[in-house]
Amino acid sequence: MMNSAFWSTVLTLLLGTLTVHAQTGNLTGSPYSLFGLGVGTNSNIGKNSALGKGGYALWGDEFINNYNPAAFAAAAQKNFMFDIGMLTEISTVSSNNNEERRLASNISSIALASSLSPRSGFGITLAPHSDVGYALIGIQSNIEGSFESFVSNIFGSGGLNDLKLSYGYQINDYINTGLGLSYLFGSINETERIAAGTSTLTVEERNGYSGLRLDLGLQAKLSERIRLGVRWQLPTSLNAERDQIVTKVSALLTDPDIVENTTGEEIESFDLPLVVSTGIQINPVKSLSLNLDYSKSYWNATEQNDNIGTFINQDIMAFGAEYLIDRNGFKYWERIQFRAGFTYDTGYLEVNNEPIDSYSITAGLGLPLGRYGRSKINLSYTYRSGGSSEGILVQETFNTLNINVSLNDIWFLKRKIN
Repeated sequence: MMNSAFWSTVLTLLLGTLTVHAQTGNLTGSPYSLFGLGVGTNSNIGKNSALGKGGYALWGDEFINNYNPAAFAAAAQKNFMFDIGMLTEISTVSSNNNEERRLASNISSIALASSLSPRSGFGITLAPHSDVGYALIGIQSNIEGSFESFVSNIFGSGGLNDLKLSYGYQINDYINTGLGLSYLFGSINETERIAAGTSTLTVEERNGYSGLRLDLGLQAKLSERIRLGVRWQLPTSLNAERDQIVTKVSALLTDPDIVENTTGEEIESFDLPLVVSTGIQINPVKSLSLNLDYSKSYWNATEQNDNIGTFINQDIMAFGAEYLIDRNGFKYWERIQFRAGFTYDTGYLEVNNEPIDSYSITAGLGLPLGRYGRSKINLSYTYRSGGSSEGILVQETFNTLNINVSLNDIWFLKRKIN
């Protein structure tokens, strides 16, 4: 039974984190977030992080699976699920024998889901779509037409959020279908400080993006041991506008002088490609679950170019495994879910004809809360390496810790006293 204390906790967390997540904090320190709309997020909802960031075929009967809207069709009747995630990431960036470490940490995602009928369910999630967090320090350039030079420091932050409503419907005991509607919104902020002689020029720029995107999902149970899943993320175009203010400070001025101030300027929209993802889940034995996933993003079809890099088609392959001794075991460790995974990402950006690919190794635990409840604390660790230290590129390594508190309880159930 869901009591008033549980509801109070959920509502407080939901309202508070909606504000925090949408307005503050960086979730990455990658210099590659300089390109496009930033880098793909390392945060996930529930247990997907530890399964190689895959799970298109996993049914959402016990956890919120935001990878496929069809998974919400399997939500247990009268069950309410709530998930809040936190991320801490330590990244190391190296190039030409130089090395730098960065730390990013914040609340990463929130989600809730429930059944609507014995054959349908819904979910609402708020999670990052992309992350931006870079710092370029001490860039020295020559002033055109003279021998003088200036030094600039550039800082970037922000990213896009994905507020998504998902609906899943179970056609029969073997086929789930789903529909997801995402509202993508957010801004990319860049501040450049240019020092030349006794003057400092500061350029503050905010590029805001917003738009809708549609997801279609399908899941099929071939047998008690094999399930399939497919998701289509349809292409869309995000509207964009720019605010910019340029100020100048010199030794002769006591207050900053506003050189330029522009608000609400329409800029070129950003196109997101068609993404087709598919996965299979296999249970070779009762206590072991394996998932194999593949996703392809058709960036070439957008015909977009960045100032430095070129967008290319992206392939992501993922493998995950979960082992559970006994869901109803008397000993606590028997009810712990052990998870591991591997991911290879070809990347969607090419710089100097060099694709920015990466690979990830993941591991995690599902720690049950209570003897018979389905609520869990999901822990996952990810080691990711990507990029290249050749030429102008940089090599990155990430150590990421995801903590998700996943609450699962029954509502609208009255106690019966004999």
